[in-house]
Amino acid sequence: MSQLQAQEVGADRVRGAVPALSIVTTWVFALLPANLVPMIVGELVGRFSVPLDLAGIAATSMTLVNAAVVLSVRPLLAKGRRGSLSAVGLAILVSVYLVAALIPIAPVVLGALVLGGVGSGLMVAAATASLSSMQNPDPITAVAMIVNRVVVAGVFILIPVLGGSFEAMMWALISIGLITFALSRRLPPAVATSPDVAPAGRPAAQSRQALAWLLSVGFALWTVTDEATYALIEIFLGVNIPTLSKDDLPMIYAGAILFGLLGALAAPLFLRFVGRVPSLAVLFGVSIVAKFLLAGGTDQIEVLVASLAWGFALGAIIPLIFGLAAATSSDGRVSVLVNGFYTLGAGLGPLIGTQLLVRSSPVWVGAILAVIGAIAAITVVLVAARLVKRQKLGNGEPLEPHAGAVDAERDESYAIAVR
Repeated sequence: MSQLQAQEVGADRVRGAVPALSIVTTWVFALLPANLVPMIVGELVGRFSVPLDLAGIAATSMTLVNAAVVLSVRPLLAKGRRGSLSAVGLAILVSVYLVAALIPIAPVVLGALVLGGVGSGLMVAAATASLSSMQNPDPITAVAMIVNRVVVAGVFILIPVLGGSFEAMMWALISIGLITFALSRRLPPAVATSPDVAPAGRPAAQSRQALAWLLSVGFALWTVTDEATYALIEIFLGVNIPTLSKDDLPMIYAGAILFGLLGALAAPLFLRFVGRVPSLAVLFGVSIVAKFLLAGGTDQIEVLVASLAWGFALGAIIPLIFGLAAATSSDGRVSVLVNGFYTLGAGLGPLIGTQLLVRSSPVWVGAILAVIGAIAAITVVLVAARLVKRQKLGNGEPLEPHAGAVDAERDESYAIAVR
């Protein structure tokens, strides 16, 4: 494929602030149910007297339903039905929040939590598929992650102002849903791929599909280690540092969240000046060490530094991975696949982490998670390196970052403007 042909294919991708805004608002609202699970579970246990294990099962069910929905609608999204699926998902979310606000009893709230996974899954799938249609998906991904953290922080601040009740939380989410409806009605359509399908391109396309599955599974395993650590960090610190005050825990959480925001801000800089693969390799290494220190560290300063490093690495890794997935195919199949498995890992992480902790000590849990994380990180970095290698023109020279994306879904060799 000549450079001129590559640019012509890449030119089919979408530019513009309006579709980018639609993607960001859709994605941010879709992530809110998962972001607010700790508060919802707290309300279920404290106000509605739901047993903790049942509340945990409901929260895990919501995440698994979300992942199942994301993965099941891939064929529809590849055909371009993004706006309609997003609208259905938004309607489901707003409806279940409204019912839960008007009928705040335990069975209704539990059902709303699980059904929310359906609406959230449809919206996440539509947003991530739409991301693949954009000319430059990496900065949009970073912006979405940053805005998500800002909105979540705003919701946590707003709810006490509104009275701190469960109903206040639901009405806040309904209000954000209505704003999302107004701002997210211009999701970009599926991008047409090149009509010149060479028979010799089929093995290359099959190889790319295999790489996409490896990337998805590897990142899911990685996410298991992150979510297991997040679920158990309070227990780890309580066992290893008995003198740690409960007043110090919010500082550790807040520091990790703040540095996660900084990591998301730094991700485009890493991509531009360091490159995707070297950045991922270093960030994965930092995260593995930090999570092990959180599980086994006995010094308060050491743990605080580890939490900051972990938050920063996580904040940067997610945009780098999602940006790579979005750039790999313009019809969104790879992006949705990676996001679906990411959500699956997020749902299974706390369950796997608690089961490990029941059978061993925090240090051993940290060691096991470190080994799993190392395997996952090596897999993801090798796959990313292979994808970047494939993202070169026939003359072997990579395109300049953001100079134009090139896609050849399901067939010939292709080039994508990603470092």
